[in-house]
Amino acid sequence: MDVLMHGLVAKRGRWTASYKEQYFVLCKDGWLIMFDRAEDRDIPSKAREAIEVGSQDALLDVEAETGAEGSLSIVLTVRSRKGQQTLQFRVSTLKQQQRWIRAFHSLANRDKLRIKRIL
Repeated sequence: MDVLMHGLVAKRGRWTASYKEQYFVLCKDGWLIMFDRAEDRDIPSKAREAIEVGSQDALLDVEAETGAEGSLSIVLTVRSRKGQQTLQFRVSTLKQQQRWIRAFHSLANRDKLRIKRIL
């Protein structure tokens, strides 16, 4: 696995507004892979979910948000012929937020994907 960015972030649930910490790996081939623990990242069968954010027809919409309580979020929406998926992450530092956004941006630039906006 050729990694562009990785780290522990809190991901908002699909059906509830609660957040759960998970380990994310953004691969250079355009896959965003989620694991329960950092120790599992080298074991493909331990992946909870994998999302292709780097397909040639994808449109990435990446936004940085600061919540009322000072929380830092990244909202990633991936649109492609396969449909749309939105993920919301919460990170602990501004530096971490900026690193994730730059990683998605560099993936989009390298693969000639479009990023709708980056705040």
